[in-house]
Amino acid sequence: MDRVLLLEQDQIFCQIVSSYLSSNFNVKIESPSRAFHTILDFKPHVIILSFEAQSNSIVQQLRRDQNLKNTGVLMTVMDQNSVTLDAVHQMGADNIIVKPPKLEHILWQIKWLIQRVKKFQRFQSLLFYWKNSELNVATHILKTGNEEHSLTPLQSQILRAFFENPDRMLTREWLRLTVWNDSKISSRSIDAHISKLKKAVGKFSVNLESVYGKGYLLTDRNSRLAL
Repeated sequence: MDRVLLLEQDQIFCQIVSSYLSSNFNVKIESPSRAFHTILDFKPHVIILSFEAQSNSIVQQLRRDQNLKNTGVLMTVMDQNSVTLDAVHQMGADNIIVKPPKLEHILWQIKWLIQRVKKFQRFQSLLFYWKNSELNVATHILKTGNEEHSLTPLQSQILRAFFENPDRMLTREWLRLTVWNDSKISSRSIDAHISKLKKAVGKFSVNLESVYGKGYLLTDRNSRLAL
């Protein structure tokens, strides 16, 4: 069930909103003082919090986190004239809820924000990172800084395996089971594919270093050149 976190001192507001939303969402009420600990644990799709001085730091922390930065944020205010929408946007929030709230309007806003969050999550699931490199396994594009290179679908899947295991030596057998789905591909063929991939990413910092008789390890080409 989609998750909504209420970070509010106003307990009456929280109870009214929570009661209304609970049939559609998993709703949690928490004190703003425990905000980020709860956010990391609960991983809400949408957060509702009051427009206060500490709200700015909460939202800024949220937007800096790679996994949470697209979380929907709605800020509650007592008077629509007390704060502008531009000010709320500058803080990193998405919209305003004016008290007393129109519950149907809150529901509509939450549903719209959750659609956005899930769209972002689907896109993020196609992206893999290692140091300053980004691999998109949907477009098969590897980016490092301002440079990018097109890979074959198989090459992007091989590189994905290394990006997901950056500090681990991957054996040929592990690659055969994981990338080639336990097919009967030979170790020599795996080496040939790795060799082609190394040539394809040759100008990037990404390097697949051979560990004699064992497998391959993802290393930083620039770091090795600096030694």
